[in-house]
Amino acid sequence: MAAAAAAPAVRFALGRRRPLRCGPGLRPLPALRPCSTRVPLGGINKAVVDRIIRVDHAGEYGANRIYAGQMAVLGRSSVGPVIQQMWNQEKDHLKKFNELMVAYRVRPTVLLPFWNVAGFVLGAGSALLGKKGAMACTVAVEESISEHYNNQIRTLIEEDPEKYEELLQVIKQFRDEELEHHDIGLEHDAEAGRSHLSAGLVLRWFQGHLQRCLGAVRYRLQERCRISLSACAGHPPTLHIVPCSDYVCCHISMAVRLIPAIPLGDALYLTALPPQGTPAPEALWGLNASRHEQRLLGWLKEQAPAASCHLKCLQILKGLRDLRGQGLDEPFCSQWGTVLSSYVLKTALFSLLLRGPLEAWDEQFLVERLEDLVLYLRDCLRKQVLMDFFLGNTSIPEAVALPRFLKEAAPVNLLAAFDGPVLDLVAFQLISTWIQAPHIIRMYSSPRYWRPAPTPCRHIAEAKKELLAE
Repeated sequence: MAAAAAAPAVRFALGRRRPLRCGPGLRPLPALRPCSTRVPLGGINKAVVDRIIRVDHAGEYGANRIYAGQMAVLGRSSVGPVIQQMWNQEKDHLKKFNELMVAYRVRPTVLLPFWNVAGFVLGAGSALLGKKGAMACTVAVEESISEHYNNQIRTLIEEDPEKYEELLQVIKQFRDEELEHHDIGLEHDAEAGRSHLSAGLVLRWFQGHLQRCLGAVRYRLQERCRISLSACAGHPPTLHIVPCSDYVCCHISMAVRLIPAIPLGDALYLTALPPQGTPAPEALWGLNASRHEQRLLGWLKEQAPAASCHLKCLQILKGLRDLRGQGLDEPFCSQWGTVLSSYVLKTALFSLLLRGPLEAWDEQFLVERLEDLVLYLRDCLRKQVLMDFFLGNTSIPEAVALPRFLKEAAPVNLLAAFDGPVLDLVAFQLISTWIQAPHIIRMYSSPRYWRPAPTPCRHIAEAKKELLAE
């Protein structure tokens, strides 16, 4: 009986929790009881829920960083309270998704460090464009988030609306609040900011950020190389790199142009390179289709004769343009190079190539084809019309794989920005250059116009002598 009576007492003593103490003389802490807020995972599509919560958490995190960047620039402006109000709601959204990630045992995306930096830079960058730029960014971001929320609502309803009732209520509430942010952006003239994103302002903002980044890393590289940044209005910044060496004669400098660009997909980019000579250059962006130019040149190489001269014609015409430009005075010298830019010359060449049989471009007809190219350019300058080769051109070979929206785009006249008298003068000078080509080549190829050759490096020369001796 004693043993039987003692058994429950032993089990009770073992099961009783001992209070925790933090030190002598301190009050004991209450016993901790584990509490779980996790949702039962039985019967739900774990993969779908994980994807939805992970994407929404990343989106709300990025939105928070965007508003943080905008507040850093516009916090004390008239639009600061509006941005702060929207940011407070985004903080609540992020807090809720943090709770849902714990409840549904979802891991966050590994790209959070990237969204941390990219979101802040996007917010601050749009705010540097002014109130309209910041609100345009808000409208674009909220449109994207609302679209994601709508797609997720449809997915969960197709799965089982009763099973995911709590998650659906959260997403619907947040979707409605994001649409409110979208409408707030429109009320603050976001459409005006979005439709006139200034390439010139982006270029200046980009240059300022480069200067700050350069100041942060220059001291780390000072033992290896000297780095400087130069830029002038309307041109992309250029990074100059000069390696440090014990031998002064071994210094080889490098210049890298840094061009901010917006990817459009399929290797197409909008570049912040305002065209020169236009009445409103800061409202215009350049289109970079270099990958499609390479595809076209590859197709021409397969279709044209093995000894085709089309590339030689382009090189010779560029050389004549540059030689002629050395003998012209300003401001016509700048106008000459701007009108006959490399892109204009390539456009004229591509247009002429697809007009006739490619067999006519055999190397034996080099002079004839070069003359055809010069006369074609002269006619375009006189008519003041040279259409962009890629925009709105339906006759491009299918092998180039041009995106549909480019084929259906409105055609663009590359010469529309220039005055008629300037184009007439360039046309006259072009024909004069072609007629006097042999004289121009002899004149500007004389030794006094040559660039000074770099001083031979004695260390390299000594190394060569040693190799020859061996």
